[in-house]
Amino acid sequence: MELSGAHVVISGGSRGLGLAMAHEFASAGASLTLIARNREGLENTNPASLDHAGLLALVEKYGKPAVVEAVRRGEGLDDNGNGTGGVEDLDDYARCKITRKDDIRELFVPRFYFGCEADDPINAWAFNRKANPMNARLNALFSSDIGHMDVPDMTRVLPEAYELVEHELLTDGDFRDFMFTNAVRFWGEVNPDFFKGTVVEKQAAEVLARPR
Repeated sequence: MELSGAHVVISGGSRGLGLAMAHEFASAGASLTLIARNREGLENTNPASLDHAGLLALVEKYGKPAVVEAVRRGEGLDDNGNGTGGVEDLDDYARCKITRKDDIRELFVPRFYFGCEADDPINAWAFNRKANPMNARLNALFSSDIGHMDVPDMTRVLPEAYELVEHELLTDGDFRDFMFTNAVRFWGEVNPDFFKGTVVEKQAAEVLARPR
């Protein structure tokens, strides 16, 4: 296999099958990007630990001439002296400064919103703190499926969404958040004037004025 000039991305490349694949692709002349779950795992592939002379000796003994030349030129071995492509920190979430699991909830739950099909009973999971890790209550919001081919009567979309309350999957408060509050926060927190001049201007302002 000759892969000189190719670039291969391997998820789970710090150990096991992924690491074995990395060795094979590198020996074929490819440059690599390895992804791992943790920094410690990536240390298995730290270029600083590579025996360049030993690698070259193996390639000269077993590799094709084109691969030998690629290894001699350093192709697939390094790109800027440390093998990271200039990435300052190999942890993709380093800037989030996560030090405890609750940080994940505090960083992501308030900032993410999820548009949901109107009558999907699975919508209820978003509001069920007992079902979600760390007692999270997700920002699910009504996304009408009026345009779907399986909606023959547009006037039935909203009543069908309310069936989640009738079936006791959502409370009245959950349904208000689903239909109104979360949508107001989604649009209004980035643009406080979004609802000005609309029939819900006053109610939207009240939502935005309340602390979370």
